[in-house]
Amino acid sequence: MNDKKEKIVKVGVIVALLMAAMASVSVMPIQAANGQIMNKPVYGTFTVSQEFGVYNPTYGWHTGIDIVPKYYYWVFAPLDGKIEATGYDWRAGDYIVISHIPGDSNQYRGYYPSEVWTKYYHLDGIFVEQGERVTRGQVIGHIGDTGTWCTGTHLHFEIRENGRYGTAVNPREYIRFGDGKDIW
Repeated sequence: MNDKKEKIVKVGVIVALLMAAMASVSVMPIQAANGQIMNKPVYGTFTVSQEFGVYNPTYGWHTGIDIVPKYYYWVFAPLDGKIEATGYDWRAGDYIVISHIPGDSNQYRGYYPSEVWTKYYHLDGIFVEQGERVTRGQVIGHIGDTGTWCTGTHLHFEIRENGRYGTAVNPREYIRFGDGKDIW
């Protein structure tokens, strides 16, 4: 083969490899900052009724994503973790807070630097207790419409980096929700 044909073949191989890599990215789970892969907190078909970061003059900045399920109302733990809090808040309604701490972190100022916390609001059923360990995929609650800031039956799902009061981040950075018609 002459040099020109070899270069064309090499470029073709590289393009094919890049296209294959790009195609696989769209179906691969997204990794959390601490290297863990996070599942969706819901199962089945759903819509996203409110995106992260939207400003509302009554409620302020939206710090999570609101998920409205079509059929299944169970809430699942997206990663292994520890239940840090459960309870009722007049705005959030019945809620669950889970910490997801990577195994070898060193605690710094009360939190782990690569710690990710997930929050679940407006539940009408809580199936876990504070201090309990949960595993990825375990049912932890049931979607409801509790709390005065609830605008209908949905799950407010929130992710915080660097502890409970850390920075709220867009859940789409951790989980591929697609167009809201995903089937998990």
